Amino acid sequence: MKKVIILFLVLFLSCDSCFAQESHSDNFIDITYYDSLCPGFKCRYNTIQACKYSNDEIEKTIAVLENILEKIETQNGVFDDINYFEAIRLVCNKYLIIGNYRRIDSLLFATKKFLYENIDNPFDLTDIYKFNRVASWIEFKEERYDSAKDILIEVLNHESDPIEYLSALQDLALCYLKLQQYDNFIRMAKTSVSLADAMPLNAYTV
Repeated sequence: MKKVIILFLVLFLSCDSCFAQESHSDNFIDITYYDSLCPGFKCRYNTIQACKYSNDEIEKTIAVLENILEKIETQNGVFDDINYFEAIRLVCNKYLIIGNYRRIDSLLFATKKFLYENIDNPFDLTDIYKFNRVASWIEFKEERYDSAKDILIEVLNHESDPIEYLSALQDLALCYLKLQQYDNFIRMAKTSVSLADAMPLNAYTV
């Protein structure tokens, strides 16, 4: 059992997780195309990418990201879903780093309200479950492991992105570890290792 735990923790620390820094990667979407559909998309996209790797103070980065969110929420025309989801995820990570969990909670509530009120816009509803994964971090930090576990199980039932799925699986395994449900922890850890081994080497840079 110790070997499994050690192996899992090594994987958890080395792979993409909610506390890991993101690796820089090349643009993998057609920015020009999206900019033609949604004016200002390119500028917002590049600003968000810069915020990921910025050395500025976290509070300054948060202010920039929240300004982008406000612009997207108040603009007319095509819904800027790619930038919106990425900015939300990034700003929640920043708040997580400085320990402002209450702001994450209120931000997620406002975001979900906005999304449901704009249901006619072309965004993928399954992306909302990524927000729920962020919500699970709040529960985990507050040592409400049962609640975090339930949220993550729901995430895994809807997540299709392999990296996000693996990250949620790792988070769930840690919940089981904290709950001292070792059989479930070992099962999740083995599944996580198996999925990671099956992924191409460049999967974590996408």
